[in-house]
Amino acid sequence: MTELKPTSRVILGAETGDPLLAAARYGLGMGMAFPSDLTDCWGGKWLAWEECGKFWAQALRIIVRKIGAHGMSVFSDIANNTWQLDISRRDPNRIPVSKIEWDAQALDPKGKTVPVTVRETGLGRYRAGIPLECYEKLTLRGQDEANDRPKVLHYHRPSPREYALSTTVPTAIANLPEFTW
Repeated sequence: MTELKPTSRVILGAETGDPLLAAARYGLGMGMAFPSDLTDCWGGKWLAWEECGKFWAQALRIIVRKIGAHGMSVFSDIANNTWQLDISRRDPNRIPVSKIEWDAQALDPKGKTVPVTVRETGLGRYRAGIPLECYEKLTLRGQDEANDRPKVLHYHRPSPREYALSTTVPTAIANLPEFTW
């Protein structure tokens, strides 16, 4: 059984409604999930289908980076428990694009929307901030709808410092007797 992420779209589903092939934006690119394989064990009928190669070529084209993503850059940072985004928007001639009406929203893992306000801070420059007090993960989808420029970003709260690996071995552990066969 599989579960669809909030920002994913189903490309192919099973009779039960479970997604068999799904795609979603992630960072600067796209990701695709296919919870099976194309061997005789699970995908024998796929391989026997004369359109199999064409189908997978089209499916992979969905996740290949598109030229249309050019012209928007986003710098992301965490400060004061706020996810801060600085967006720069330029047209194909590298001229800053201003007065954009952004459609932006963040989703938590349960699909609850978090309001996001994007404000212009300069010529072709925009800023947004999302408070992170109660969120471990968020997916942000922002779109310059007039110019069809979408952007999806993900936030994952880092693990606490006590889980970080240390390069030094504590004395109590270093002094334990060595185990040999």
